Amino acid sequence: MISQWFKDKELALALGLNITISRLGSSINSALTPYIFEHQVNSGSSHPFFLPTFIGLIACILSWVAGLGMCYMDKESDRREGKLDDIIEKDESEQINLKDIFKFDIKLWILVVTCTLIYGSFFAFNGNANDILHNMYNIPTGIAGVYLLVIYLSASIVTPMFGLVVDKYGRRVLLMILSITLFLIALVVFCIIPSDCNQIIPLIPLILIGLFYATYAAIFWPCIPLVVD
Repeated sequence: MISQWFKDKELALALGLNITISRLGSSINSALTPYIFEHQVNSGSSHPFFLPTFIGLIACILSWVAGLGMCYMDKESDRREGKLDDIIEKDESEQINLKDIFKFDIKLWILVVTCTLIYGSFFAFNGNANDILHNMYNIPTGIAGVYLLVIYLSASIVTPMFGLVVDKYGRRVLLMILSITLFLIALVVFCIIPSDCNQIIPLIPLILIGLFYATYAAIFWPCIPLVVD
């Protein structure tokens, strides 16, 4: 929908703003979920996972309702602009065939491989980062959750601004390489800093990961509509 609503020079900025909102949601989750869980444990709850999970369920339901509303808005917009009949005729005339994947440019497949490896590494780290900070550096889980805000908040601030830069100057391939390099450096730093270091030190690689997450998203996602007909 975003690639349809925002074309050409606006695309990276629009995607950046959209990603920013999701990062804010991730920030809330990172800080709030461990706090709720610890509160449930300390209060002697026999099911400490229930409340955090239930709140997540409510968030998903609200997101689903918002998605339905967005679909309705999109359809109404097409109807008012007289595009609906054209879209229906186009959908009926264009049959999708799995053989179409052989028409995709090699650039898309390189992007897919890159995305799989990078996001596979990032989310694997991020999903266990709370435990990593706690077990390696003795940072309490509640504080570790706050530390992880650095990743999401830096990303939410930088992504829209970086989207503007990408829209204006391009150089997507070079910027993507530099972005991935930031992530590589951050992981190397985690490997070499000692476990008995000052608890502030792990914030340095977390900031680098946040900058990687911000810049990579602003570069990668606008590339998909550019390389697929």
